[in-house]
Amino acid sequence: METTFRMIPAGNGMIWVVGLSGALLVGVLALLVWLAISSKKVELCVKPGELTIRGGPYGRTIPLNELDLERARAVDLTVERDLQGKWKTNGSELPGLQQGWFRLRDGQRALLFVTDRKRVLHVPTTEGWVLQVSVEAPAALLAALRKARL
Repeated sequence: METTFRMIPAGNGMIWVVGLSGALLVGVLALLVWLAISSKKVELCVKPGELTIRGGPYGRTIPLNELDLERARAVDLTVERDLQGKWKTNGSELPGLQQGWFRLRDGQRALLFVTDRKRVLHVPTTEGWVLQVSVEAPAALLAALRKARL
């Protein structure tokens, strides 16, 4: 004759752990999808006295008097490797995208919106950091910034 004894059932702790882990994973996935989509919609709007970067979590308005437009220049980051973003401090780095705050290889603090390393406008600021943006025509953006300066 066989006698069977059942273990006392576990509490709901495991269900909560699985549920919270699943919610966290869904949240991280949603964040990554949002970053990927928003990186395709970043716009730079030049107005008299300001540059507005729209799109993504790092968009902002920068007064043109904070940009050192005399030292700004178009760069090819595949050639000027010292100006490449190396250490991410608060940003996102996905294949073909560096967006947010980084330290460059030369140690400078930089706000990057880089998708194409060959076409980048590199703009030092008077605030101790550098702005880098990938645009089709970096020289044209620089000319527009210089024209809009008050």
